[in-house]
Amino acid sequence: MGEVKIRNLDDEIIHKLDQKARQHKMSRNKYLISLLRNFTILEEKQEIEEKYAGLVNLMVDVVERNTETMEEMKSEILEIGERMWQSGYDS
Repeated sequence: MGEVKIRNLDDEIIHKLDQKARQHKMSRNKYLISLLRNFTILEEKQEIEEKYAGLVNLMVDVVERNTETMEEMKSEILEIGERMWQSGYDS
């Protein structure tokens, strides 16, 4: 595994990183590795979320169209049933 060295880092930043690492019960090194790993996959994660949102929107459209079609079919079936009842009733 490789190493990364960061020079001229402000002491306040180091202190905050140490606090965050302790909150997560991690060493500073493990915490920084975790941050960098998350940062490197952030773009991929956003792309996946965008694709998922698009898929959800597509599914909502399909369900809405299916609901409209079913309502139309229901109306037609009720109309046919009423015509059949009237023609049988009149006979």
